[in-house]
Amino acid sequence: MSKPAPDRSSLRFLLREGTREEHDGLDRSFAALLPPRDRAVYHHFIRMNHAAHEAVETWLADGPLIAWLPEWPSWSRLDDLRSDMEHMGLEIVCRPRFLPGASALPQSVGVAYVLEGSRLGAVYIHREMIRHAIMDHWPQDSFAYLAKSGEGRHFTTLATRMVDLDFSPDDQALCIEAARATFGYFETLRQLTGQPADKVTETA
Repeated sequence: MSKPAPDRSSLRFLLREGTREEHDGLDRSFAALLPPRDRAVYHHFIRMNHAAHEAVETWLADGPLIAWLPEWPSWSRLDDLRSDMEHMGLEIVCRPRFLPGASALPQSVGVAYVLEGSRLGAVYIHREMIRHAIMDHWPQDSFAYLAKSGEGRHFTTLATRMVDLDFSPDDQALCIEAARATFGYFETLRQLTGQPADKVTETA
């Protein structure tokens, strides 16, 4: 049975199409993780995500997202990233400020779309690491962030909740621009940690 055609007017569709270039570029940057073969690349990945979540989650917590999505704070993956960083003794990235636009609901939803969507890539990477028995090969490393990213159906919950948003075309444009800025921020942090890129792995 074929899948139903996507609703091209939905905010999720508009966000996916409006950020496709940025999303594909970031996916290419994660390619060196698969198949898992280099601990240094994994360490870069954790350092980048730790820096990104520290900045992005803080920005979201100070805005209107929680009033619209009260359960969002319980979705945080910062504790897991901090645990991985501490366990592996990784150096914290000196990060630039995160500036995705005004702290309003359209921008907050765009930022959350990218942050929660990153769970999909993390789950894929974790499955590949399990398939290659990386936890056995790298017993000195910590994998809390990857292991916890698949808990719950948080991205699905966010996408479902987005259906009820009545954003104007201008609000939709602000939402997409904030999402693009968030992808750009992840890419900036990837470059700061020096993670290599060579091929596409996964797109959400």
